[in-house]
Amino acid sequence: MNLGGSQDVKGSMKKVFPGSNTAEGFYSYYASGLMGMDRIFVLKGGPGAGKSTLMRKIGLACQERGYDIELWQCSSDTNSLDGVLIPELKVAIVDGTAPHVVDPRYPGVVDEIVNLGAFWDREKLCAAAETIKDLIDECSHAFKESYERLAVAGEREREILALRLSESDEIQLQKLEKNLINEIISKREPEVRHLFSSAITPEGLEKNAFAIAAQMERRYILQGPLGAGQSRVLQSLARAGEKANLALEIYHSPLLPDQVEMVIFPDLKIAAIAAEEIPLDQMKKGDKIISFHNCLRKEKEEEINDLIALRDQMLAEGVSFIAAAHRLHDDLEVPYIAAMDFDKIDETRNQIFNCILAIAAKAEKNP
Repeated sequence: MNLGGSQDVKGSMKKVFPGSNTAEGFYSYYASGLMGMDRIFVLKGGPGAGKSTLMRKIGLACQERGYDIELWQCSSDTNSLDGVLIPELKVAIVDGTAPHVVDPRYPGVVDEIVNLGAFWDREKLCAAAETIKDLIDECSHAFKESYERLAVAGEREREILALRLSESDEIQLQKLEKNLINEIISKREPEVRHLFSSAITPEGLEKNAFAIAAQMERRYILQGPLGAGQSRVLQSLARAGEKANLALEIYHSPLLPDQVEMVIFPDLKIAAIAAEEIPLDQMKKGDKIISFHNCLRKEKEEEINDLIALRDQMLAEGVSFIAAAHRLHDDLEVPYIAAMDFDKIDETRNQIFNCILAIAAKAEKNP
């Protein structure tokens, strides 16, 4: 691999959410997502300090050089990044500020703090102190209002799940569960990561499951209405994979993190995805659809539909407050951007990138 310039063949890019706005507030899988990384750069600094831009530029530069990258999208601003991973080099750069605070576990050995706050002009920030304080307080209030509504939406969704479970054909579910596990599982070395493929964002619910699983050679689509048993089957599949020491990526529901919406076996190039509707434009040759419709009696569908309407109303209100928080955060970035020394940020980015190139050179010399 030519480390000095781009190649004809670029690396792949996978976009995931390391955290989500959920019925339990902000829920993070940062620690799980960073599993297996040997070098982690933790960026600290205020809004508008250039963290996302720094990570994106380094990630794209690595992709140009043929490395696969994993972009961590921010659930509160899908145009912003919470992190970038270069799995082949076992290197990660992450935003370590609230609400996803990251502190070094192995300081100086694996984790390295990069303080971009050292490059702002404090006098300029102090001149805008009242504006900054007001915006931070308003942003916190907007998230509080959002999470109150998402909590209610989560309660309605749990009621939907419970009603659907009460209508499930246990024998049929067990059959689907056993068949899927037997078709996929074999003995391998273990590595389990937890992430989100979907998130509740300022634009609403963003679903990335099929895009994330696009590179998989076999995909099982567990198709049926919410609560038909897909999450249960996926959880059983994940447990069987762990027991068999398989490498796993487990993707959770953006509203109820204890529910599972996708399981990927990266070494086997296999994915199992729960889907209420079949996205025909994202289907590919070899996809296998497993219908869960026959597992339900549908005697309580009217009650379930009422709960779905209530859940969706609370979700919509929750999203509106996340969107308000996003607008406030954009306003908050303005005084910080005006106070930043971006030449110093560029120098820091180059230093981090040179460290990554040195890691890559060492990896090529000692494969």
